[in-house]
Amino acid sequence: MKARFSNLTLPSSYIPLIIVGVCIFAILLGMGIAAFDVEGKEYGIVLIVILVIPVIITTDERLLQFSFGGWILTMAAGPRAFYVTPALPIHVSEALAWLLFILVTVRDVAVHRNLRWQVPVSLTLFLAWVTFQAFVRPGNPNIESVIFELKQYLIAIPVFGLVFHFVHSHNWRRYFWLLTASGVVLVLSGLLVRSGSTGAADISARLTVPGWVTVYAFFLVLLVGFVLAEFALAESRHKRVLVGIVLFVVLFGIYEAAYRGIWLATLAGLGIFALFHLVLGFPIIASAVFLAVLSPTVLKWRIALLEQGDTSAMKRQERLGYALDSFQQNPLFGLGTAANVGVHNDIGQMLANGGLVAVGLFLYWYGQEIWRAIRSLRQPVHLLWLREHAIGALVMLVMAGIALVVESFFNTEYVTVAFWFALAMVGRLLASDFLARNENE
Repeated sequence: MKARFSNLTLPSSYIPLIIVGVCIFAILLGMGIAAFDVEGKEYGIVLIVILVIPVIITTDERLLQFSFGGWILTMAAGPRAFYVTPALPIHVSEALAWLLFILVTVRDVAVHRNLRWQVPVSLTLFLAWVTFQAFVRPGNPNIESVIFELKQYLIAIPVFGLVFHFVHSHNWRRYFWLLTASGVVLVLSGLLVRSGSTGAADISARLTVPGWVTVYAFFLVLLVGFVLAEFALAESRHKRVLVGIVLFVVLFGIYEAAYRGIWLATLAGLGIFALFHLVLGFPIIASAVFLAVLSPTVLKWRIALLEQGDTSAMKRQERLGYALDSFQQNPLFGLGTAANVGVHNDIGQMLANGGLVAVGLFLYWYGQEIWRAIRSLRQPVHLLWLREHAIGALVMLVMAGIALVVESFFNTEYVTVAFWFALAMVGRLLASDFLARNENE
């Protein structure tokens, strides 16, 4: 006996597996909602899940693509997450990524499609190492901290799998625009929360509202390269104005968040873009600097902190010092998963917890992506869009690389998912079969 879903015929033995999987997910979600107070945004997230899950389980390819786009937009939910325990948050984008990945895999097995491991080899070795450490030599007696750190890395598996399944040359830009739309929503909602919570009168008060409000800056770092590429590709004045507005919102959000490391990364990214586009690049840099004139209180506040002694920076330096001390105790393997948490320096935390093995594998993979982006800069005239987005990919990789050294992507769930998604999109763009696959479809 076989059950038919849309245009796909599945053996009936697969249907109970899908139903049981969805029920388990629904039960866990319900337990999370029942155990903790929820607000309007949580109800909105639940509504998204309720709408997306039936679409996913139909297993129709077109509806699965629709679900993939909906999953990208769930990142706009921002920092609100469900807590399995008081110390273990799960973001809706994480849960849906795993669910969609599992169901896509089940569907591929059902139609006898060859399964391919889409995570790069060097990144796979990194994930294998951190998983081995989490099970064999955890560095923290709090199991919740160990699970949190591990899941922040392992979410790369479903994200890469989904990107390489759904994204091709004809829709790559469309899906990255969805990520950009999520970023714009985060900026606007964050600015509203900050101004509304303090009256927007005192900049020091505005910048000391709950820290999650400004974390969207790390999300925006992943968007600058793509938006710059789209700005360069705009064929009409009308489109360039629209893309320019989006670029302004992204840069303004980065400026208002007031993270010095992100400011440095942004200037570096804009400088790289200017090397390839002298006519466009320097006016954009001038516009970014003009933000200090448009909203001078942010810059004055940051300068005042430097003069008085930035206690936040001192605390981060103290945490980094502890992490480096831990690294020196075991340079090769580190002290184990979650031995140091909240370092606010991803590479420093990797060094402390996973040692040179973890950092070496991660940086080897990351360096490969940068080299591939550089090699992709040479494209024929008829593939101008691919060259421009290779430049954008290089901008993003450099900006994110700086942020990895001086800030942190892996402390916040939705930012982590966005990080892996953006890196997977770059990997998809630079894949050798990127254009060939589309021609054969």
